[in-house]
Amino acid sequence: MKLSIIWFVGGDADLRQEFSQILTGLGYQVHFCADYQVFQRKILSGECPDALILYSPVNTQLVLKSLDFIRQRKIWHFLPVLVLLPEVSPESMDRIWEGGADGCLTLPISGEEVDAALSKAFQRRKIFS
Repeated sequence: MKLSIIWFVGGDADLRQEFSQILTGLGYQVHFCADYQVFQRKILSGECPDALILYSPVNTQLVLKSLDFIRQRKIWHFLPVLVLLPEVSPESMDRIWEGGADGCLTLPISGEEVDAALSKAFQRRKIFS
């Protein structure tokens, strides 16, 4: 059984359209937050998705700060988080894993890759909850 709501944070209109097609095709509902501050306000107000995908085309630091924001709060420890980047260096990959991501994806990406990464992330967080 798939969990229903995935928040996709960041990205331009084209990337959001691509992920809307991928995620709805996999049976998920998808909600987009183009702005990281809006994302933080929404989650602090009590809204919470079943999983997050964090994207930043150039700013790995922004993704890491958002991971820290989530993982420092016990209430969201269960929340699966995937990081999506245009490319990733070994150093950035290490920092992303250390920051608490459940997976790291790079563009371009297929629906099968997204599905596999989400499945692994849900399983990983199930172990921690």
